[in-house]
Amino acid sequence: MEQMTLRISGMHCKSCAILIEEELKEKVGKVIVSFEKGRAQIEFDPGKISEKDIRKAIKSLGYGVS
Repeated sequence: MEQMTLRISGMHCKSCAILIEEELKEKVGKVIVSFEKGRAQIEFDPGKISEKDIRKAIKSLGYGVS
């Protein structure tokens, strides 16, 4: 398992963070999105999903990722 932290822009409330967590929870081992910090901490298996695909999933919801 690998870990990464992403900065997420465009979140307007805690519901945005929950939406991102819901989108990723089936794809990664663990995800915690903090609306207050504008960050997502993600633990994932690179054999199952790539960093690029995680970023793409978040962007598909309309949020920016860096």
